[in-house]
Amino acid sequence: MNALSQPSTAPGWQTIPSWYMVANQDRAIAPNLERFMAARMHAHTVDVNGPHLLMLTDPGAVTSLIEQAAIATTGR
Repeated sequence: MNALSQPSTAPGWQTIPSWYMVANQDRAIAPNLERFMAARMHAHTVDVNGPHLLMLTDPGAVTSLIEQAAIATTGR
């Protein structure tokens, strides 16, 4: 299987625009660590007051971020 024996190329986040949602009340991953990771990949970052599972507690915010990324990358 080539996927296991071939070296990988550059990570996508180095060349493809990315978006990151920071959960300000996250207790699984520290919000400051989330911000660090987002800054390192030059992500468009949105802070949301909510816990780790924002997709369950605030699906509207998650949907909005996905829509922003889609519009920015497709121009629609």
